[in-house]
Amino acid sequence: MLIPRVACSWPVKYNGHQPWHFTGWEQFEAMDKFRNVLLAVWQEACRHIEIAEATRTIAALLRACLPVERLIVRRFEPQHESLDTVAAAYVGEGAPTELTLRTRCGAADMRRLLTWARSGRVLRERSGGDLAGHLALLVPEQLKGGLLVVAIAGLEQPAGVLIVAAAEGGVFQDDHVRMVGLLREPFAAALENDRRLHELATLREVAEA
Repeated sequence: MLIPRVACSWPVKYNGHQPWHFTGWEQFEAMDKFRNVLLAVWQEACRHIEIAEATRTIAALLRACLPVERLIVRRFEPQHESLDTVAAAYVGEGAPTELTLRTRCGAADMRRLLTWARSGRVLRERSGGDLAGHLALLVPEQLKGGLLVVAIAGLEQPAGVLIVAAAEGGVFQDDHVRMVGLLREPFAAALENDRRLHELATLREVAEA
C-alpha cells in the first residue's frame, strides 16, 4: 500500500537561513527510526513527577541516538519577564560548567520569544560562537558549540523550551533535528506535571499557614 506524501507544518529554522518544512513522509521516517527511544522517553516523562528526575533519565536515553552532553528545560515566566531553568542534566565527561539559572528579558523580548515558540520552529546553532537573536535569550550564556532548541507547549500558551547541547566535537545532523522536534510533546507533559506539582505544594503551604 502506498503512503501519500502529505505536507505538514513542521518548520525548522537553521541559524542564518530561512525556515523550511519537513514533509509528512520525513516525519514518518524520523518517527520510525527513533520509535523505541521515543517510547522510552514518553515512559520516563510520565513516570516521574519531578521534571528534574525525568530530564536526567531521558538525557541518558538520548545518548543512544544524539551526540548530547546537556539537556536543559527552561520555563517562560512572562510575569517576571524571565526564562528560568527548571531542570538540567549533564551526561558528558568531567565536571560540568555552572549555568545561569535565570535569563532576564524585557516585555518586548518576551513577546518575540513567545511568538517564535508558537511557530513550532526548531533552532539550530552550529558555529560555537557568541549566540545572537532568539538563541541569546533562550540559551544560558555559558553554553557553546552545537545546540538545538525547541519550544514546549502549554495549555494556553508556550510553557518553555528544551535545549539540547552537543558534546565537544559533536555535530547535529538533520535526523537529530527531527528527533528533537519529536521531543516537544513528552516534555510538554513533563513540564505540565511539574507545574501542577508545584501548584499543589503552594496550596498546601497556604492551607497549613
